[in-house]
Amino acid sequence: MLNEPTLEERPSSADSIDEDVKLFLRAPRLSRKVRHPQTGRIISFSEVGDPQGFAVICCVGMGLTRYVMAFYDELAASLKLRLITPDRPGVGESESDPSGTPLSWPDDIQIICNSLGITKFSLLAHSAGAIYALATALRMPQHIRGRVHLLAPWIPPSQMSSIGLRPDAPPAGQLPKSQRFLRALPTSFLKVANSAFMSGTSAGISRSNSSTAVLAGQPANKRRRSLMLGRGLFESASAPSFSSATSTTTTTQKPAAEASNRDSMLQMDREIPTGSSLPNQPSSGTTTTTILSDSELAARRRLYDARLTLSIWALATHSANPAHDLVVCLERHRPIGFRYVDITRAVVVHHGSRDTRVPLENVKWLGRTMPRCEVRVLEGEGHGLMASAAVMGRVLEEVGREWGEWMEVVEGRGRRAGSEAVRE
Repeated sequence: MLNEPTLEERPSSADSIDEDVKLFLRAPRLSRKVRHPQTGRIISFSEVGDPQGFAVICCVGMGLTRYVMAFYDELAASLKLRLITPDRPGVGESESDPSGTPLSWPDDIQIICNSLGITKFSLLAHSAGAIYALATALRMPQHIRGRVHLLAPWIPPSQMSSIGLRPDAPPAGQLPKSQRFLRALPTSFLKVANSAFMSGTSAGISRSNSSTAVLAGQPANKRRRSLMLGRGLFESASAPSFSSATSTTTTTQKPAAEASNRDSMLQMDREIPTGSSLPNQPSSGTTTTTILSDSELAARRRLYDARLTLSIWALATHSANPAHDLVVCLERHRPIGFRYVDITRAVVVHHGSRDTRVPLENVKWLGRTMPRCEVRVLEGEGHGLMASAAVMGRVLEEVGREWGEWMEVVEGRGRRAGSEAVRE
């Protein structure tokens, strides 16, 4: 028996797909804002997944904004999780905080939670986001449920030293060569490199000449030297090349991500999720009735996924200001202000065996020195764990189970209290 055509309440034109993509990206939940009550500074964040689900604060990696978690909208919703992803100060649409440090970041989290009526949350972080997640765990342990899950966590230089009388010395060669090089660069060069990187990976995504404009006014010899530096740091970056986030191509385009480039510092933590759990197509609000066959529906879904993927990625990398995180991660101006070993919450580290950004031996050493830290080695994985739908699926499932176990304990206590009240 032939498949019956499906009745669609929207036209099958490319224009309607563009409208559906825009409808998703314009949703208020992706661009929520709250003001800092003392400074008036704007704090921006997104929410995806189940709006009534268990709260998970997500601290994304370097060079990314709140939009990146939109890739896991459906996955989070299916697990009854509410993923809340703030833009750090000076990133995305959050206003900068010149006097801020990683230890002041939990104040932003508290303000967001107050605005949403959230008192308990889980913590999930990738790479550079680990600094901020652990600062939150240090200052707000009573609000955290379950274990703190860190994917390929960044370890600042200040953490890689002997602690007290512990006999376990830190590994030799604590920082990879590329990171030692960036740490030694003058800050002015780092800012130039950041400008070159941003011009190559922002909304247009294509390579441009804007890095030359950034250097206007410099002496010719310094300009040539700076441009050479910018090319050396960023020329091999696997930036996607397309002129519009709503290209009319019918094939799924992805930014190139060759294995040789994925783990370099110049790519920051930018790696586009693959096989992600994108949201279903929303209704575009039209009243035109169109009958589509199963094959036409499948083609339309592929085109929608392709355009939405590119559009989310463009927003996730726009105004991300990776140099800000790089300065913090390399502790260019000051140490982060605390020691990872001071964290009392249970921590699980998920780390790829092929991670060249954060050496596995460093992570294993840290796991031995932190009081309640479990290190799980993911064979064959590199640094971009938050870009892996398989890895994210397993981690989010575990977060969901931890919430379920906690709820069982709470409900059990409630039943026991009720029984005691009846007896009295």
